[in-house]
Amino acid sequence: MPEEKIDSLMRDFVKTLEKGDVEKTLSFLTEDAAWVTPEGTFKGKEELRRYLTWSIQSMSDLKVTDTGIGIMVQANKAFYEHVLEGSIQGMKCKYLAMCATSSAMAKSSVSGQFTTGCRSLNRRPRDGSQKGQWAPL
Repeated sequence: MPEEKIDSLMRDFVKTLEKGDVEKTLSFLTEDAAWVTPEGTFKGKEELRRYLTWSIQSMSDLKVTDTGIGIMVQANKAFYEHVLEGSIQGMKCKYLAMCATSSAMAKSSVSGQFTTGCRSLNRRPRDGSQKGQWAPL
């Protein structure tokens, strides 16, 4: 898969998150995708469906912004450093997140579907307090 296509797919993936479209977001992922967050590690589409549904319902007005290196693609692997912002229970939150794709992206039998690992590093309100921490599922 051309590097430009991988970059475009990652951006489309993030747009579905911003729109709150869980099923469309899941359509970008393979069955063995994993998401690591402060709330736990979620593996496979069923766990990810539950997590994403809860996450989207918990954080309103989600906005994703490139940061650091943004999207870096090399051959059939990609890394995406970004900031997620939104409101949780009325409090503004901002945290760093990273997604990395494996070589399965280029080998997938479904065009535009990839194995990914995402990591959210921190979910604290902008004031740095512990208030607003998300509870585990």
